[in-house]
Amino acid sequence: MQSYSYSYDSRGGGNAHERREETTMGPGGVVERRRTVRDGNTGEESVEVHRSVGGRGRTIKRMRAADGAERTEDQLHGLRGPDEAAAFDREWRERRAQGGGPRLGAGGDRLALPGGEEAGSRQGSRRDGGGGTGGMRWF
Repeated sequence: MQSYSYSYDSRGGGNAHERREETTMGPGGVVERRRTVRDGNTGEESVEVHRSVGGRGRTIKRMRAADGAERTEDQLHGLRGPDEAAAFDREWRERRAQGGGPRLGAGGDRLALPGGEEAGSRQGSRRDGGGGTGGMRWF
């Protein structure tokens, strides 16, 4: 399932607000939702990826402010700490591969902000929420 919205304001410089969302569901309860937002009024951009299996999941959101500062939020849902997060990441990838689950885009398992830079390729601050891990690699 995909959705796209775009709005343009011709007053005050003609800034645009763009939002894209794609949700893919596979056998065995494997779900991936990707959301990208660009706000022309504030200059902010964000990419969010949520992956889940059953009642457990993980959401990682990368944001870039107009001044170029980046931050990452990592939220765990039904998981406790880095060990369970790492095990969940492996399980999600295995279920996706075995069951013909969600097909990732050209970026593979990398989370890239609009503008083309991948997660981890630029310096930025990190804020982990809900017991996130500093060593996440699957986005």
